[in-house]
Amino acid sequence: MIPVLEEIRVPRQAGGRPRTRPDHIGGDKAYSSRRNQRHLRRRQIKHTMPA
Repeated sequence: MIPVLEEIRVPRQAGGRPRTRPDHIGGDKAYSSRRNQRHLRRRQIKHTMPA
């Protein structure tokens, strides 16, 4: 999951640098590892994943 998040680039409508941090991520139990959750918290990305 972490390598995929690092590759995200969403262009902005009005120009400027592309966004690299989504507002919110949802995932299933396979993505709920402590490493993934720690990475999301560090980047201040809200997430919804069952524990």
